Amino acid sequence: MAISDKSRITSLVKSIEKKFGKRIQTQQDVMLLREYISSETGFVLGFNTLRRFLGFLKGTKPNSKTLNVLAQYLGYLNHTEFEKAKSNDLEWHAWKSVFNICSNSHFSQKEIDALLKLKSTDPCYYLYLIHIINHSIQHAQLFNLGAIYSEPQLFDLEYQIRLRVALGVGGELRKLSLHEYENLRFLCEYISFRETLIYLFVDYSHLEGYYLYMLSACADHEFENDNIVFISLMSSYSDYLLCNVHIRELPLVEPSDKYSTLKGRYFGWCLLQSDTHEVDNVFNKLMISARKLNDFMGLFLEIVPALIFIKRLDLIKIIVDDHYEKVFNAFEWQHSTEESMYLIGEALVYIKAGRVRSAKSSVSLIYFNIADSYSDYLKLFLLIVEYQINLVDAPSELMDIEMKYLEIVECTGLKKFSLEMLKNY
Repeated sequence: MAISDKSRITSLVKSIEKKFGKRIQTQQDVMLLREYISSETGFVLGFNTLRRFLGFLKGTKPNSKTLNVLAQYLGYLNHTEFEKAKSNDLEWHAWKSVFNICSNSHFSQKEIDALLKLKSTDPCYYLYLIHIINHSIQHAQLFNLGAIYSEPQLFDLEYQIRLRVALGVGGELRKLSLHEYENLRFLCEYISFRETLIYLFVDYSHLEGYYLYMLSACADHEFENDNIVFISLMSSYSDYLLCNVHIRELPLVEPSDKYSTLKGRYFGWCLLQSDTHEVDNVFNKLMISARKLNDFMGLFLEIVPALIFIKRLDLIKIIVDDHYEKVFNAFEWQHSTEESMYLIGEALVYIKAGRVRSAKSSVSLIYFNIADSYSDYLKLFLLIVEYQINLVDAPSELMDIEMKYLEIVECTGLKKFSLEMLKNY
């Protein structure tokens, strides 16, 4: 959300009127301002040019020369310098507003309105929102958290921005104790809390901890089919990855096409649960879905891990070959996780084909700036790749890789990543 040209012009007009000493409301005011500008800058602006700028006449957007002269009248080198200074002022006033909001331990509509005003005027609004939510979490301000998440307008943001909010708050959420999660359970009744935090910050590092606890609490309030499928899927994935004896049954309801990642997670689970002779049929259905969805990268995020688990590297090769160009032409920051997963799958395909050098090349392209919620999960797959590469290239490194692998398994409880899987993949 950028500040509009109209807002920028309004800001410049206000600054000019402040220096002029009063509102510019008459033709005589315009003529006097014209003389002041000429006297202080040495430049003469046209009378009609000034009238258009100040709104007395209809006209086009002022050109750069006019803006630079007006900025010089205000004491700046040019209009760019004025914008920089004003931007710093706006940022300070925004943070001042945020600090004022945080200082109140019992939010009223006044604080919510202040946040909504920031949302409509400031491109950094989502950073302020993260700060205020995290401050409320850190200080156990439960009333304030309820006030924030009960206001859906605060979270009416583009998907990529909502994802940033989820990552910013999710990192703080995962630090709490069990008792603190019990105190936060009431937030699960708010759709904004469920859909902009719990369902976006998918925390694979804590599948046996708080994350499943919060999902269970969300289930008590969920009526939307796709969200119910998501909760059920994550519970089943948890059982599978933690090697629980009893794996919860997934309702036989395919999610809509609204969320491609959820669609992929569904097909991934179907692959994990299919008999050997059924895998190709499930995969063919998946590829048909892929052609209908725009966000193919999200679709395959859970497919590649599922195919690694069932050792169908031939199907990973089909995915990578069919979508290679799209994968590496996707520049959105949030796709680093998906891109890394593709590269891991590609590297395993190369290793199976005896092309270790190509596998190393794939691994070297991984930019491991991965969202905290996926980092441990992907590191385990990456360590499997590195172990297989070093079996050939650097046997002396194997013990170090094994220790890192076992440490992550111990911390996360993801027992599906066995030592046998690491050594003999």
